[in-house]
Amino acid sequence: MSACADGAGRADGGALDGAAADAPDAADAEVPGELDASEEADAISLDPCQDVACSDHGTCVVVAGRVTCECDPDFVAATGLACIDRQTVACLPSPPRDAAAVPEGVEIRYTDAAGWSDPAPCGWRCHSGFVRVEDRCVPTAALPRWCDDFCRAQAESCPGGGADPADCQAACDPSVGAGPDCATTCLAALDQPDIARRAICGGVLRRVDTLACKNVGGCETPAPAPGCEALCDAAAGCDLLAHPRMLFGASHGECVLQCQALATTLTPTGRFEPVRECAARALASCDPVYLVACTVDAFPALDAKICTTYSDDCGYIPEVWPDVGACEATAASWSGGQRLAVSGCINFLGAYSLCGEHDCANPPDVVPPAALAAATAITTACPDLFGLPLELDYAREYYGWLVAAALKAGGRSFEVDVAAVTACIQSAPCPKNGDDTLKCVLTAPEE
Repeated sequence: MSACADGAGRADGGALDGAAADAPDAADAEVPGELDASEEADAISLDPCQDVACSDHGTCVVVAGRVTCECDPDFVAATGLACIDRQTVACLPSPPRDAAAVPEGVEIRYTDAAGWSDPAPCGWRCHSGFVRVEDRCVPTAALPRWCDDFCRAQAESCPGGGADPADCQAACDPSVGAGPDCATTCLAALDQPDIARRAICGGVLRRVDTLACKNVGGCETPAPAPGCEALCDAAAGCDLLAHPRMLFGASHGECVLQCQALATTLTPTGRFEPVRECAARALASCDPVYLVACTVDAFPALDAKICTTYSDDCGYIPEVWPDVGACEATAASWSGGQRLAVSGCINFLGAYSLCGEHDCANPPDVVPPAALAAATAITTACPDLFGLPLELDYAREYYGWLVAAALKAGGRSFEVDVAAVTACIQSAPCPKNGDDTLKCVLTAPEE
């Protein structure tokens, strides 16, 4: 019994002793709100912002259970709990006509006031067969023509072929070159914007205006040319950019540069705006003869003055039309060739007082065949006289209308002896002035 009692006692005592061992000591009892060192470390490790630096440009915060960054001024939150004010993105592909963009990464910047900046445009390269001139792509074949035209302009306007800059003021700039090596030097320098402008301008000047040394020199400073992009878009839409010797060139890029050069040439005399307006009317009807007439000699001014200024000289109003409105309504129905014939008839040789007598106000419906044949004879004998290639149908038609205008102004019929015209031209060197050549038409007998 005692042994059992002792065992039970020991058993009970063991149980009690064990319970007493498991009970916390009063001194070690847990105090609410406090953590021991290991538990504090565990709690710290659960702080979601502990290792978030926000790129050192912001403060980590927890909003609605989500960790985010409150960024400093002029920084913005980005993926990966970062604050940034710049990033690399794809460039903006915006190559000019006849070019391809060269993709690359470009940096954009952020500010609170403006947001992200726009990406920079991509670089670009011209398609095969084109070359970069300033900010355009132009046909490679155009370059020798530009330089050739420019050098001819220098030779024609500067004494001694432009060999001495002192002989012709600013026109014969040594940086472009002069004399027999002018074209070679010009080609080598076309990557310089000022040289390109001057070369194009000099060539355009040679084809559209009376050469004057001061005007060639003025090509150094290009004039503002509003409307050139729109004009060249319209010319492209009319399929008129197809030949390198066309006044506006053989591509959109060349067209814009030629238009800007035309503005440089004509703005100082106040003639570019009438040309631009006239060209816009010509392109609205896709009339190439009208376009050529707008951009050479003085026809834009005449086109605008048919029903106003010259009415006093010609008696068009009131003897031909009852008022200006009726005149303008009739003129609006004319093709470019008919306008050319009327304008030329009024202006040719200054025969203003004869235009009523010679019936300048009634142009033929189509270019007269004999006049077209005479024009072909003239331009074949003197191919550089007007600067437009005969292989273009509308160039031949344009010259034919010029002959028709000369015949009208001279009081002649449209039947002329083409052989006599050719003989007249070939009897002397080709003149520099178209009017001088057309005088051969007036001396030829009628068939």
